[in-house]
Amino acid sequence: MIEQLGVSDYIAFGMATIQIESQLTYGYLEETSFLKVIECLEEELFKSHQETIIKDLPIMIKDYPNSVETLRTLFEIVEQTELIRNLSKAFGAYIVDAGLELLSKVKSSMDEATLSGFIEKIIELKLRTDSVLEDCFKERKILKQEQVTAFKQFLNHENASDRNA
Repeated sequence: MIEQLGVSDYIAFGMATIQIESQLTYGYLEETSFLKVIECLEEELFKSHQETIIKDLPIMIKDYPNSVETLRTLFEIVEQTELIRNLSKAFGAYIVDAGLELLSKVKSSMDEATLSGFIEKIIELKLRTDSVLEDCFKERKILKQEQVTAFKQFLNHENASDRNA
């Protein structure tokens, strides 16, 4: 179903399904049974598709702010689970990949205009990821730390390459 709907629509569908099932079962089950039903739904709807969902994270971040609701919902899904680590790693990987792509463009031409454009793009990347952290990920510490680590990683990439050579 995720392939048919696409990740953004599937996330919305999954959350709507959980909300409907919650309303239907809340009054009929004891709390422990109710929580198990919700956990089972989350497992089937999201955890089993986590790779596909996380793989689309770069697309959602690039589409920010149009993807705010999808990113908020995704965070809501993973916030209280071990999947937060996967989201954090994917967030960091997005930053590193975007930064390395910018670095590769700057290496080919070291003129002043290219360097100036590079700095602007780095600032835009930082501002976009800051906004995603604030607007969608509740400035969660694990994600903020991943952001810092990712920026350090790609900004120091050239130095690490020089030392290894």
